[in-house]
Amino acid sequence: MAEQKGLPSDDLKSISDRIIQLSQADHCRVNIDSGWRGYTRVATNRITSAGGADSTNVNITSVFGKRVASINTNSLDSSELEAAVRQSEIMARLAPESPEYVPELGVQSYQPVQAYYDSTGELDPLTRAEAAAIAIQQAQASDQIAASYINSCYIQWLVWESFQYRCCLHINLAHCRRSSVRLGRRRGK
Repeated sequence: MAEQKGLPSDDLKSISDRIIQLSQADHCRVNIDSGWRGYTRVATNRITSAGGADSTNVNITSVFGKRVASINTNSLDSSELEAAVRQSEIMARLAPESPEYVPELGVQSYQPVQAYYDSTGELDPLTRAEAAAIAIQQAQASDQIAASYINSCYIQWLVWESFQYRCCLHINLAHCRRSSVRLGRRRGK
């Protein structure tokens, strides 16, 4: 990986540890995704918008018996995380029992997964613009109007449960949606 995107794995584990320690629920699960997403949009044979953003999102699930509730936050401040844990617990205590609730799996063993590829993980704005330019040129050469959306992302995903660190995956995705419409021929006057 050429550049750090999102929070380092150690920071994700530290945030999860804090949340688990704060929890008073029978069971607590923490999912964190942290990373970068970028896009390039093409319409009427031109790039109309492009951008990207770093983000970190924390999902806290609290369980009391068969009562379950989750809350999401993107604030990593200690007091905000504690407030999110308490809110999740309040909501779980108020939730009706779920007859479909299945307890979390016990301790598991997971193989490492390599889901990061430089070819898509480093799909920067210039590379996306170059790809869009090729599509635009091909559309113009065949008398068509191109529209596309190129999306790329790099995400670290961490799952931590009351009794065990589950996994931290490094995933990157890229996809492009493209459509084109043949231009109608104008008839003479």
